[in-house]
Amino acid sequence: MDPHLKKILVIFLTLFTVLTCYATANAYVLPGPYILELAAEKSGKVKKLFISQKVFLYNTGIMDETIEAEEIIRCMPPDVFRSDISSETGDKIFAESSGQNITIIDGEITTDNVQTLFDHYIYILLCRDPIYFQEKLSLLGIDVSISSLGRFQDKIAYVLGAQYPEKTLPQLWIEKNTFRPLRLILANKNGQKLNVPFEIRYNRWQQTDGFWYPMHIEFYQNNILAREIHVDKIKVNPFFSENLFDIEHLKSIHLPPEPAKQQGFESKELEDVQKTIEEFRKIFE
Repeated sequence: MDPHLKKILVIFLTLFTVLTCYATANAYVLPGPYILELAAEKSGKVKKLFISQKVFLYNTGIMDETIEAEEIIRCMPPDVFRSDISSETGDKIFAESSGQNITIIDGEITTDNVQTLFDHYIYILLCRDPIYFQEKLSLLGIDVSISSLGRFQDKIAYVLGAQYPEKTLPQLWIEKNTFRPLRLILANKNGQKLNVPFEIRYNRWQQTDGFWYPMHIEFYQNNILAREIHVDKIKVNPFFSENLFDIEHLKSIHLPPEPAKQQGFESKELEDVQKTIEEFRKIFE
């Protein structure tokens, strides 16, 4: 090859490589609020939702074996929600409506806030309004004004809340082609930084009557699988009574336990009841 031509070719290839790298590094990324708008739009419209699923809990610290629970979720997105969980160790009801919520463990109302990091997965899936979606992410510490492109398990995704490959900030990953949530990384709880990484992954998305939902959800603590959900059944726009979400109604049928002397319990019996409730609460922390 002519030396002069070879020199020109080398310069051209070098310039092409530099420009390609520059274009990739500075590729246009959609603004976070617009990504949320597309995600809400493409998820499908739903007024009511029924979900039946199995929850598997690992390394609970109470038993060596895996604990399996059955969960029924009924909701009217975005802010009316109820979860009924049943396992060998007890039952738990959590209901939320119009900014109010109630937690009932084994038939007794508890004043403790037993909502945990594990519970945040569902709100990401029920947000059908971009503004409400943005507010929920803000409560998790995710700044949607920050968006970038990242790669996870051979999938390209928009990263909201961090500049890829930053991993220490709370962030939501939304797959670029489908605009469906891929992973949620949380870095703090109640304003306090977490000691170990916490991540939720959304897998096996399936469409039911025009509504998209992941059939398999994984929860990782310190990169170790701590919990997973397998969805059995989804019903879109089913009939169910709105009394299920009526906080005052639930309070009227699930009263707080009376003092021991009024119930006639002995001290030892009360301790056993409280211990059972505390053990069940720890399972869902």
